[in-house]
Amino acid sequence: MKALIVNSLLVIFAIGGLVSCSETPPSVEAEVSQEPADAPVTAPTTSPTEDLNAYGATFAKNIAGGAVTFKRVDDSNSSMRVNRSDNFTMSRYIVYFTSDKQQYRLKTVRSDGDAAYISNSKKMDDWQTQFCTPELLSIMSRHQMDFVMGQVLAPNMAERDSSKLTTQCSG
Repeated sequence: MKALIVNSLLVIFAIGGLVSCSETPPSVEAEVSQEPADAPVTAPTTSPTEDLNAYGATFAKNIAGGAVTFKRVDDSNSSMRVNRSDNFTMSRYIVYFTSDKQQYRLKTVRSDGDAAYISNSKKMDDWQTQFCTPELLSIMSRHQMDFVMGQVLAPNMAERDSSKLTTQCSG
């Protein structure tokens, strides 16, 4: 029955269109009508992980100029439960990169004291400025992500190593 209705509508459009019962001719109505402010938002056609994989690869190639290599996206905690009475969950993703460049390596605070802290703070600020682009914020908005972390590891560094360069973008 559904196919019959669809086919009938296609035939009507092919013959000359539907007749409008409004006082405004259809051609003028099309120019005047606007989408209402509360129109439903269309769902993205790609998953958050697919978009972040594409972002990570493009970011590493174009934005970071090859200084970092895209590794992977971790979405294992993409629905992280926060201890609140209303069972609030947050969406969290981590985009991993590797680099052997000094600008993406943190200094150990034990070795240089305040100088290491100042250097590391500058590197973290620079990394956040690089990573949290309008494109990433758009992806986060489209998929209603709460935050995305960008982490740079040394080539042989474990992902749980605390000395990695990390930033967080909040949606």
